Amino acid sequence: MPDEIAAQNAPFPVLRARGRPKKAWDEGATPRFTGAYGTRAYWVARFRRDFPEVALLVEGGRMSANAAAIQLGWIKRRRRRKPLGTKFDAIAAMIG
Repeated sequence: MPDEIAAQNAPFPVLRARGRPKKAWDEGATPRFTGAYGTRAYWVARFRRDFPEVALLVEGGRMSANAAAIQLGWIKRRRRRKPLGTKFDAIAAMIG
């Protein structure tokens, strides 16, 4: 009961336990997570469920949600594209 109250007062949504519920009444009144994949709220909810110590770091502002997900291997680091040059860069390269 205290966990349910804490979950309702939490600033981030809570994810259900892993796996498919056997019956609807077994789970109780736990709401489903309705946020989008990849958002900060999604990652924090997943950290709370699987890695509470990482969730504390993210909520405390010591680590970003994206960096924590990368370190856990849930997502890959995004590569930055090289900035596209302008017409003047191409002309300068031709001239020398």
